[in-house]
Amino acid sequence: MEIGAPPKKEWNFTLSNTDKEPFGTFILYSEMKKIFPSGSVESYREPAYNLLHNKQLVNTAYICISGSFPVTRYDLNEIIRYVKRGNYFFVSANHFSRLFQDTMGFKKSTVLFSVAKDSQSVNFVNPNLYTHKNYISSTNLIPFYRNQGFRELKNLDTIVALGKNSESSVNFIKLPLGKGAIFIHADPLCFSNYFVLKNNNVEYTAGALSYIPATVTSIMWDEYYKLGRSGAATPLRFLLSNTSLRWAFWMALTGIVLFMFFESKRKQRIIPVIEPLKNSSLDFIKTVAGVYFQQKDNRAIAQKKIQYWLDYIRTRLFISTNETCAFFIKTVSQKSTVPENNIAAILQYSNKLNDHYSFSDTDLVNLNELIDAFYKAVK
Repeated sequence: MEIGAPPKKEWNFTLSNTDKEPFGTFILYSEMKKIFPSGSVESYREPAYNLLHNKQLVNTAYICISGSFPVTRYDLNEIIRYVKRGNYFFVSANHFSRLFQDTMGFKKSTVLFSVAKDSQSVNFVNPNLYTHKNYISSTNLIPFYRNQGFRELKNLDTIVALGKNSESSVNFIKLPLGKGAIFIHADPLCFSNYFVLKNNNVEYTAGALSYIPATVTSIMWDEYYKLGRSGAATPLRFLLSNTSLRWAFWMALTGIVLFMFFESKRKQRIIPVIEPLKNSSLDFIKTVAGVYFQQKDNRAIAQKKIQYWLDYIRTRLFISTNETCAFFIKTVSQKSTVPENNIAAILQYSNKLNDHYSFSDTDLVNLNELIDAFYKAVK
């Protein structure tokens, strides 16, 4: 349903140069090269201090269109030095930091009124740019519109009023500084996509920027004060900024939570491990074998092996072991399918034990291999 639905306009107040929605600045940023044909245009997501510190720039412009301009003391000092060398700083924002207002010598006025009031309009003071019909702002799109203007302009001898709104409030000023100038605009919506495309408002946007000389060699477009530093604070910012990715992320997260909840209910409890009963007979055999091994009594071990072998023949093959003659060997070979020479070899070791023969390690290993081979053949 989401894929098949017609695309919806997002009225988020971003003013980002990549945002094509009404309150982005994609159109203006795309047209900057036409407005300033002699200069290159680059966007940056770094504070003004990082961008301007130790840079000997001349005849360039820094443009910031943002909802707020929370400039720090370090940024402001670099901006002032930057402008005095012969550059231009253009900023348009709804909110300026107290530090910036006090340093520039103005205060921002904010008056709220509902959309029932006539739409807010703006115009220039300069006769060359002034039009008899004001440029209409997009106030009917916002539940409560702010009457953006300046009040208490302290440095009237240096501040130049460039524009006013329909409330007769100055909303665009110029502050000459050294070899350059700072331009401060009170309504960033005048540079948004919606404003530029509405009626002939594009003339106002171009006129506001025309105060920056067209011969500047470079335009630095600020994105830092809107989006923060590149690779920002949260890795989810990009996902949450896009409608489709945002839906996918929250649906995936919800699915994982539901899966964990239901899976935990359906899983059987862990069955405790029950240790098997200990084979004490096996431990006893290992102990006895250890005693024999430590004493190196190969003869006694061989005797036990042969005794168990003879007992196996009596109980499993049902052959008497009183006489271990040739008939015995042949009978055992027929019932066990073991070659007669193997059986004869075992009996040969048995005769050596009766003759008090000294059993070496090699003899014991050979005897063990013959008896093990016998057991395997019978099984």
